[in-house]
Amino acid sequence: EHDCAALCVPDGVEVLLRHLQLLHGQGEVLKAQRHMEEFLYDTERRHGEEIRDFRARYEHRLREAERALEGERFPARVRGHLFLRKLKLPPAVELQMVAQNKNNFEYEALAETITGAIPSVTVLPSFPQGCRGSNSGGDRG
Repeated sequence: EHDCAALCVPDGVEVLLRHLQLLHGQGEVLKAQRHMEEFLYDTERRHGEEIRDFRARYEHRLREAERALEGERFPARVRGHLFLRKLKLPPAVELQMVAQNKNNFEYEALAETITGAIPSVTVLPSFPQGCRGSNSGGDRG
């Protein structure tokens, strides 16, 4: 058994993957590693992607990553913080959403606040290329 909080330390994911490799073998570990990397490093809201569409994709990737952790769940505040960062909202909008949610970073509450408050990305202010809120790039799938 493992604790998801252990992932929040340096090399936490690598330690978990070594543990899973000993427990299940290389093939399963590679699959688990792919799901974890896709969720943690490759999932971001794409340019022009609606919040609701990204939320569905985020939740799908989150479920895959948590399955790779043998059903363990990321803490609700970690899921919320990751969701907020991966949305790539303009900083002022991000702050407004957190304040509107009473500084609660738990995923379900934060995601509901954001999807309710931003009906379409067309209402978001534009930022020059390279700003965190510019929504340039996005993930690979």
